[in-house]
Amino acid sequence: MVKIVYSLVLPPIIWLLYGWPSLQYAGNLALLIVVVAHLYAVIWQDQLFAIFQGEPFTYSMVARAINIIPVVGAVITSGVLLAMFGRQIEAVGAIPNLVWGLFAVSALFTITFPVFTSRHMSPLPRASERREYENPSDS
Repeated sequence: MVKIVYSLVLPPIIWLLYGWPSLQYAGNLALLIVVVAHLYAVIWQDQLFAIFQGEPFTYSMVARAINIIPVVGAVITSGVLLAMFGRQIEAVGAIPNLVWGLFAVSALFTITFPVFTSRHMSPLPRASERREYENPSDS
């Protein structure tokens, strides 16, 4: 329930913190979408692990703590860009390629833990398929 509330409340709060830029401009909208996607990746971290069949019990909190860094980076980068352009980035092409590269790297960084902890390994054999071993204590 809390995740749903955060998912509904945080995007408008971020938009207000940016000075309520017009969402009719494609650049403004693209930056807000990137920031919201990063927020959702942190909020819905357990479901992200489920999508990639990762092991959330051990690594979820570590991944969440580490993924805060790209979220903060995206929020600050987007805020600086919006301030530089006077909250009027008319086209997505006006956003520098370096910024898009940073966003792409941070998105890859976000899915690193779920992918690297996936369960794509062969399971242990069943008890009936295991070899019999002599127990030295039985002698």
